[in-house]
Amino acid sequence: MKPIATDTYNFELLIKNGYTYVDKTGIFYSLINNTLGKQFFLARPRRFGKSLLVSTFKSLFEGKRHLFKGLAIDSLDYDWKEYPVLHLDMGSTQCPTVELFNKRLHEIISAEEERHGCTTDSTKTVAGRFIELCENLAKKSPHGQFVMLVDEYDKPLLGVLNTPEVIKFRDALKSFYSVIKTKEALQRFTFITGISKFSKVSIFSDLNNLTDISADEEFSEILGYTHEELRKYFIEHIEVLGKKLNLSAEKTFDEILKWYDGYRFHHSAEPVINPVSLGLCLKDCKFKTYWSSTAVPTFLVDL
Repeated sequence: MKPIATDTYNFELLIKNGYTYVDKTGIFYSLINNTLGKQFFLARPRRFGKSLLVSTFKSLFEGKRHLFKGLAIDSLDYDWKEYPVLHLDMGSTQCPTVELFNKRLHEIISAEEERHGCTTDSTKTVAGRFIELCENLAKKSPHGQFVMLVDEYDKPLLGVLNTPEVIKFRDALKSFYSVIKTKEALQRFTFITGISKFSKVSIFSDLNNLTDISADEEFSEILGYTHEELRKYFIEHIEVLGKKLNLSAEKTFDEILKWYDGYRFHHSAEPVINPVSLGLCLKDCKFKTYWSSTAVPTFLVDL
């Protein structure tokens, strides 16, 4: 019985350490094979697996095929070319002032420079260094392109929504994210996630070539677990939980659906189960409102 990871969002570590991985590679195949475009946005609630998906794309485009052995994509027609991957985790950029936010962006760019073995002019603005970094990564690539992954793009805004600082943050993000469109030709693939879609931020007002797949039927099951996946990947864990609670496996399954099911991202799609809530339930052998105690966005409470 493979262990369940509830605090690991790194695909490579998940696979190497033998944790349960629900295979979504067949679902996202059409995103990476150039049939639907190359720049995408996905919004999902917190604690729903967005960071793990971003990490999966990172391993994929870094050419680490050995990690995908036995998964759906391993048998599909994919070229497995290796690209430099620019991974911007904006979850660590929530700051009280825009000055501290810009400082944090400089630190992120410096870290990516070090990881890729290139340099930019540290006297430039954040946007200027971002442009230079994009150009450097494309030059380093044998294919003339790099991959752009932005996780939690909206995190810097969420902490300041009801403060005067929000305008400054919006403008700073507008300047920073506009680079993504400016350097579109250098990007083999772009994937951006967040929990919300702020339409007045540049990423959506200026970056009009970004395809929003959040409510697309084809990708409605890209995160979260379907009933079929629950039975396929977690049946042994469900049986253990049932024995603990003196319930049959079927009754336990029904109880899981009662607690953690009901997310539906397209009107014709199957409902999906919150992955972190399910993992914590099976790990603790206890039914609790895990999501509401760990993942309610502060800005929703404030509003």
